[in-house]
Amino acid sequence: MPEKPLRVPLLIAIFSATLVVLARVLVVAIAEGPQEKNSTQGRPVPSPNGSRDRSQTQAKATVHP
Repeated sequence: MPEKPLRVPLLIAIFSATLVVLARVLVVAIAEGPQEKNSTQGRPVPSPNGSRDRSQTQAKATVHP
């Protein structure tokens, strides 16, 4: 019987700790979310470079066969 009273506080402590960690992650995600969206708005400029790199890799792939 003493095992059950010991398990319950441990589960509560683990659950509360996970809630605290998730809350911190959510706060950081909300704080950095608009910054990431702004960086994604800046990303379409380098994305053509990425598409060019992809076309080069496709050209290389066509050269190898």
